[in-house]
Amino acid sequence: MTKNSPPQIISPECETLTGLIAQLREKESLDLLQTLRESGHDTFELLACCMEGVKRVGLRYEKGEYFISALIMAGEIMRQASEYLTTFLPANRETGLVSGHILLGTVKGDIHDLGKNILKNMLLCNGFKVTDLGVDVPSQTFVDNTLFYDPDIIAISCLLTNCLDNLVETVKDVRTACAGKEKLVIVGGSCLDDLVNQEVRADHWFTDAIQGVNFCLERAISK
Repeated sequence: MTKNSPPQIISPECETLTGLIAQLREKESLDLLQTLRESGHDTFELLACCMEGVKRVGLRYEKGEYFISALIMAGEIMRQASEYLTTFLPANRETGLVSGHILLGTVKGDIHDLGKNILKNMLLCNGFKVTDLGVDVPSQTFVDNTLFYDPDIIAISCLLTNCLDNLVETVKDVRTACAGKEKLVIVGGSCLDDLVNQEVRADHWFTDAIQGVNFCLERAISK
């Protein structure tokens, strides 16, 4: 029950990008993003920097420095950034090969979909088939779709600490339904850590989409 090492911000230019997003300077951040990408900066590095900026907005919200409108604006900046960057991700689609089937959804009680959607886009770009159940997904819906689709990996998103009980229930129910089968259950969200996952009991946990997609790719390669 481990996670990959978090991606590192390695250039001053990308730190500037992160800062602009954290300050909610939409046009400036998106303009700089395009400039950095066109000048040859790595797509995954840029995506990591954008997500770090959004995380900083979330931290300021928790401290009372930002209001809910800031979270909405940060989400919109991240949506535009991810849509732009995913067009440059290395794609396996043209090979005609399918890397695997991922069942994806956000746990019951949680309506956040930003990280889930970024993961979905990146998985699609890398040749995975993805069945997206959406947000606020009950445990039984995960179970029913797991039994119906027989996916390789069940990926469950949870950002809210008050939904962790639902996450525990969902992982337990999926495992019970799949008793005797080799099914990987992974969970993602900023509220997760090793201590939390001792209760959740997922196979792996991640704090951002890049870690999740890298794990899925490694798993596909190891087949």
